[in-house]
Amino acid sequence: MNSFCKVATGSIISGLILSGLTLASNSASAFTLYDATADFSADSNQDVNGVWSYRRGLNSSVLLNSVQTDNNRIRWQGNYSSQYGNFPYIIKNTSGGNLPYNWTPDLLNMHPSINGTKSVLRWTAPTTGEWQVFGHFRKITNATSDVSIWHGLDNIFSGYVNGRQNSNPISFDINVFAEAGDIIEFAVGHGGNGWAADSVGLSAKIKSVQAESVPEPGLGVLSILGVVTTIGLGRARKRIKA
Repeated sequence: MNSFCKVATGSIISGLILSGLTLASNSASAFTLYDATADFSADSNQDVNGVWSYRRGLNSSVLLNSVQTDNNRIRWQGNYSSQYGNFPYIIKNTSGGNLPYNWTPDLLNMHPSINGTKSVLRWTAPTTGEWQVFGHFRKITNATSDVSIWHGLDNIFSGYVNGRQNSNPISFDINVFAEAGDIIEFAVGHGGNGWAADSVGLSAKIKSVQAESVPEPGLGVLSILGVVTTIGLGRARKRIKA
């Protein structure tokens, strides 16, 4: 075999091996994770990252309808106005550090409306399956707020943030079976004693319990190695005949 053929054959074999390794790498099992804070968007309030939306009230079709941004925040808000701005709202801390009242960048700041309408973060299930819903609520101001999580119309978690007495996070970790299109909502209300200073921080993540169905790892490599072995045996026979 001349030098050109040797180089060409070597290149083909190398390419096949790399293709097999790529196939094996792509076949690794993966869990899907949605992070409400990391996914937060100023560009859209509908199907953010395919699943999130920011709403006015539980099980509501009404979206928070305006967005404000500056160097420190992205704020989606409703149309109930006051001297402190529009409510309800959901805000992301984009400052890269803590903002007043120990508002850390991992938390969305949620505040109910003047008339008692809850601030609601909605997640819509993209596929049918079991999902792990985990995270925590935590005071940002001296909030006295009711917090809750809903699967459709079913209340699956409830708590009360009393920032005047306790600053400990209220954690949740719940497994939920959801059909594609089902909704899970995280809500913050005024706690029944007025809406002022009821900012609550939320860290919410939703992860698939079962990994996505993918081809069995290693099959790509085994197939390619079979091709490589065949080529090698063919070359060996030619040398013996020569």
